[in-house]
Amino acid sequence: MFVEKMILWTLQHIEDWQSAESDGVLRSVNFNRFSDEDFKRAYDWMRVKMSERIGPPPTPNSYPIWAWYQHRDSNNRKPDLRQIAFDLPEQEYVRVEFEMPNSHVLLSDFDMWHFVLNYWYVGKDEDDDEYFDRLQQDHDVSYYDQPPLPVPNLHRLIEES
Repeated sequence: MFVEKMILWTLQHIEDWQSAESDGVLRSVNFNRFSDEDFKRAYDWMRVKMSERIGPPPTPNSYPIWAWYQHRDSNNRKPDLRQIAFDLPEQEYVRVEFEMPNSHVLLSDFDMWHFVLNYWYVGKDEDDDEYFDRLQQDHDVSYYDQPPLPVPNLHRLIEES
């Protein structure tokens, strides 16, 4: 069955949600809340992938809104704010349900997204992982220490993985 729209859920910091309520616009990730350049780098990578697959963003400086289509399984689709994964100290979040056309959504795997956030290589299998580890050793670099890697070929391999 083809579905033209998806129901999604996003978790928004309470201040961002209050801003959206007052001006009627739900904005993408607020980088003022995050000082980590790697976080921005990962979202820049996601913007490129989204542009390739679903077209350019509405404005050149806009970022995607992270949302859940299915949190745990088909019986537990919406995220539960009471779960420990969302229990961020001294921060209050709200869960917002909204609907988006399929053509505006890029689905991804939450666990695999952490490979992008952490600048990790995704090997096809154990041999591929070992091959990449040897390449790093040969160049005396580690993606754990130096994102982005100063060796262009290795950086490209990480992004392609």
